[in-house]
Amino acid sequence: MPTSKIELLRVNVTPFKSISEDHATISRYFDSFGDCKVLVISDASHDTSEFYYARAEITKFMIENHGFNIVAVEADWLDAEHVDRYARRRPGPGQGTAETIQMTKKEGREPAFLRFPTGYGAIYAEHYYRAIYHARNESWNLRDTHMSQALVRVLKHRGSSSKAIGDVQVVRVRPGLPNSYEELMHATGVKKFVLDLRKSCCNERLRKALAEPRLERFIGVLYKPSTEKQSHYSTAVLPEQFDGFIWFDESRHVGALEVHQPTSPSEYHETWPFGL
Repeated sequence: MPTSKIELLRVNVTPFKSISEDHATISRYFDSFGDCKVLVISDASHDTSEFYYARAEITKFMIENHGFNIVAVEADWLDAEHVDRYARRRPGPGQGTAETIQMTKKEGREPAFLRFPTGYGAIYAEHYYRAIYHARNESWNLRDTHMSQALVRVLKHRGSSSKAIGDVQVVRVRPGLPNSYEELMHATGVKKFVLDLRKSCCNERLRKALAEPRLERFIGVLYKPSTEKQSHYSTAVLPEQFDGFIWFDESRHVGALEVHQPTSPSEYHETWPFGL
């Protein structure tokens, strides 16, 4: 019988070689999530090739096999709407000008569903930056609440049968801090694995061990090694946070669609003027 958290993890996870080579393993794992109304695919860090590829393949599998018909992404509303037009083979910006003018003349406004989100986002942005200024803990919750409420509106718009999946710089990411989930997963020596955390599917002893609060790392657009713990870690309880977990011990950057130098230097961080 396993005597440590590391051994308990090692014998209960489902290893795989890669998303492309192990479609059967990944498919069996995500088949059990087919009856979900919303499947939220979260990430520990932005811009990692392995995660982006896994997310794309999981999304494709759920659309093709389980009837998901909404893909909700964290993005600017107008940019996402342009991508949606491309995916649906509708006229994009600068196209279908005559049709757009006729619609505007007839309706006197933009489509009702597209009008509200832009103003709604501006209101939440104001609340978010006010929270950052006062260093309140709820700033992250405001962002997540905005995302979830936006998703609920999209689901309502699509009807009761809708289902949703929800400047170049080289930076070496430091190893996971002691008492972090990342340190624990790395210690198993298993390079890639999936783990079902639901009560009915996860080993009871393992689930209890993982329920002890640990540090969990989040890396967004910015990475600040000098203030790593304060900037990128929070305390989490993994089984209460996720129903399933995919681990990649090593990851690479996402390749650029176009290779070019920006026309002007990036002077400000995304969270300017606060730079948090």
